[in-house]
Amino acid sequence: MSTKNIAIAYCADNEQVVKQIEQQLSSSGYEFQHFVGTKTTAGPPLADQLLNQPNPILLIVSDNYLKAAQCMQHGLKLLQEKRNQILPVVIEGLAEDEQTGKPLKIQTDFERVSDIIQYINYWQDQYLDLRRQKRQMKDFDENAFNTHLKIMREISSEAGEFLRVLRGMNYLTHQELVDNSFEHFFKFTDDASGWNRFKAQGAIYMPPKPTVTEEEEEAPAEEPTSPVVEETEKNQAEPESAGPPVEEEQTEEEQIPVNLADIPGIDLIEELQEEAVTEPVQEEPQAVAPVEEEDVEEEAPKEEIADAIASGLEDAYRYAPPAEEITTAEVETEAESTARSLSAMQSEEILQPVEEDEDGRADFYLDDDEDDDLSEEEEEPLAPVLEGQEEEEEEEDQVSVLVEEALEYFNTGQVQEGLAFMAQAVEENPDNPYLRYHYALMLAQRNRDYSSARKILKPVVQAEPDNEHALFLMGELNELLEDFEAARNYYLQLIDVNSRYPHAHYRLGLILAAHFKGKQKAASKYLKKAIKLDKENADACYQYALLLNEAMNKPKKAIKLLKQTLKIAPQHPFANYDLAVAYLQLGQRPKARKAYARAIVINPELHTPENDLAFREKAPTPSVSVVEQDTIEALKENINSLEELLQSKEAEAALLRQEMEAKEVPAIPQIDQTVLITGATSGIGRATAEIFAQNGYRVIITGRRAKRLEELKARFKEEYEADVLAIAYDVRDGAAVEEVMEKLGGRGLEVDILINNAGKAKGLAPIHEGKMEHWEEMIDTNLKGLLYMTRAVSPGMVKRKSGHIINVSSTAGRDVYPNGNVYCATKAAVEALTKAMRLDLHQHNVRVSMVSPAHVEETEFALVRFDGNEEQAKIYEGFKPLSAHDVAEAVFFMASRPAHVNVLDVVLQGVQQASSLLIDRSGREQYEEEEEED
Repeated sequence: MSTKNIAIAYCADNEQVVKQIEQQLSSSGYEFQHFVGTKTTAGPPLADQLLNQPNPILLIVSDNYLKAAQCMQHGLKLLQEKRNQILPVVIEGLAEDEQTGKPLKIQTDFERVSDIIQYINYWQDQYLDLRRQKRQMKDFDENAFNTHLKIMREISSEAGEFLRVLRGMNYLTHQELVDNSFEHFFKFTDDASGWNRFKAQGAIYMPPKPTVTEEEEEAPAEEPTSPVVEETEKNQAEPESAGPPVEEEQTEEEQIPVNLADIPGIDLIEELQEEAVTEPVQEEPQAVAPVEEEDVEEEAPKEEIADAIASGLEDAYRYAPPAEEITTAEVETEAESTARSLSAMQSEEILQPVEEDEDGRADFYLDDDEDDDLSEEEEEPLAPVLEGQEEEEEEEDQVSVLVEEALEYFNTGQVQEGLAFMAQAVEENPDNPYLRYHYALMLAQRNRDYSSARKILKPVVQAEPDNEHALFLMGELNELLEDFEAARNYYLQLIDVNSRYPHAHYRLGLILAAHFKGKQKAASKYLKKAIKLDKENADACYQYALLLNEAMNKPKKAIKLLKQTLKIAPQHPFANYDLAVAYLQLGQRPKARKAYARAIVINPELHTPENDLAFREKAPTPSVSVVEQDTIEALKENINSLEELLQSKEAEAALLRQEMEAKEVPAIPQIDQTVLITGATSGIGRATAEIFAQNGYRVIITGRRAKRLEELKARFKEEYEADVLAIAYDVRDGAAVEEVMEKLGGRGLEVDILINNAGKAKGLAPIHEGKMEHWEEMIDTNLKGLLYMTRAVSPGMVKRKSGHIINVSSTAGRDVYPNGNVYCATKAAVEALTKAMRLDLHQHNVRVSMVSPAHVEETEFALVRFDGNEEQAKIYEGFKPLSAHDVAEAVFFMASRPAHVNVLDVVLQGVQQASSLLIDRSGREQYEEEEEED
């Protein structure tokens, strides 16, 4: 990622801090391109501007940024697509004191669940305020207003996920960045030499740490008693029953205790416990001690599970419909369905269990022969939207206003007043599922009254058994109340309604593993499905790996999942250790020792004498011959004992060396770019694909031989843990090229680097003897294939204002030789096309380059030219030509230059080749040592 151009993105309110950072880095030699967002929705979103530029991004996050529409619009997409190119730096926000007019500093926090909810509520309030304004406005541009309203609605629905993704990134505070003299910045830009120069220049300005004035908390009002809540107090301890037990396939595995600390949000347990029940969401966040990980064998206490699940309730809130829906034709309507509520509730319909019989869904999950490849299956985008029938606008507005008023109570810290208001609203509108859902959610989130929340929500799932969010919330509430049988049934019901609902499979897998004896196999299948739905869920990967290894005795598959866990979360505190244990089970002690060395670097608590002994290098058992003399025998035994001691010491020293090596050897960086190589099954194409795979790029390898592509894909994944996609097609088929590119677009894959490598030479004959089929094959491959690929890929590059096309030509295009007529002509045409493409595309920030090698061995060039005649194909004897790897390195050099640099053309020849015909064939002995190293 080394470059001297950096995009720095921030909210306009924080310009002074950004100038300070830029001043502090002024001597580093970096140039900063500013991208500024404001609170308005005028102009293109900040995220769109950043997505369309190629440079690394210094993202300055503040309270102002998180409350600015232009900054937040499409922000989630930015984090997802450019995650590896972003260094977030968190700074204090700025506001104006309403009384004095003086600036106030506001702490920017999003580590705690309550912090995230604060911003979710902020954006929801913005949306609701606009809705209220719309009803009162007259003579305004309704289309423009609806566009603005739609943007605010989109931000309010994505704000929570944006903050969760941001929280999972390796962000720093401004103070942390300054305290280590901006070392993390230079690591981010992969500029070790620049860091050394910068550090050697002397002291860096150290701004004083900010002090934030805390506002006094308002004492919560005494909780009022309402008829609806009173109804629940009698049954708070009564377990929820969702129907008869669900029959699942029986397995012989014993229950394996699962670490409930791996529930999403469990790392916030101690923070949530410190929050008072009636704490307003807007309260200034307080510093808390880090949460300690729990042992896998121990079950988390009830209070901790409750806090963890409570943190998950925000997901239900996030996917729930906004408090008031748009009913105009310009904006979507997502009103709750109430048409069947009264009749269904009067019939006392109850939630029926989902039977897991042989013909049903359960067999799909419990099929042990199901392919465990998690990287290939493509899933449709998640669409957790509550479906319902449209209500009349007046009735909808009336109900929505009630929810709005309750939220206003919460936003001013009047939690109990807000709950009392909602209780009265539900009492007056007992058949309205929309009010019941939100009231249940508020009871759970604001008051942690899970029993009352369950009682309020139950009529909703009875009346609407396909109400996805109500089913998920019922599952969570029953987990909190330790009624795991009911929770399981609700999650199963939800999966029947929507098999891709977020977190449903994950939660079901966790409770089956932790609370249902003999259901570890079923749990593993649900966790597997959760991973397929969300490939970034490190917790699901880790739990699935543990079940595979411990409950199902499949250490090989467990290793695959643990590697995937570490790819998502490289600093996972236990994954390396479990990886070491799995390797040890397979007898792969060297790999186990390396994994253990990484584990104790990340988590020093794992470095114990017992673990050192378990993972030390195995010493050979000494063999002592039997002799008659006791003294000689005793001497040999002493010698053996000494040898064992020395071997043990050597093993400890070796382990220490490996630990140091593990600290020094960085992981392969993941480059957020996709490179497509044509003709990747052999020669230059294969070598080029390998060098990009080695360096962390997403690689798409193409060619006509499907089997060879799959073999390469498997090897690259095994050796480099590379993200590889193999597609078999012929570049000469224009329709096939278009079909492939449409499929890639459908999967959200955009080609950042196109390497037009596919080419061939057929025949070596004078013009009057050449074969027409040879000519057509060369023209179709070398010219038309390149044109088809470029025409299919380049429009996307132009649209994104970034991309790189590299054409593989030949010195034959500039140094024509006898009998090479048509082949030389096609390569000369590639040269001309490359120059023309550059003239057409440079204004769109698309780079176009060309590499022109001479003779290259390790390819099928000569064999194809002479139709498989191996004797004729011996054209490289007597001299040392280029290797395919030599050309691949040149291509990678071109592609990895800074964004403002375009290498136009690289011409490569072996030292012994002076031109197409003039070659020194005196032998290659002088390069024998070099060949042995290769």
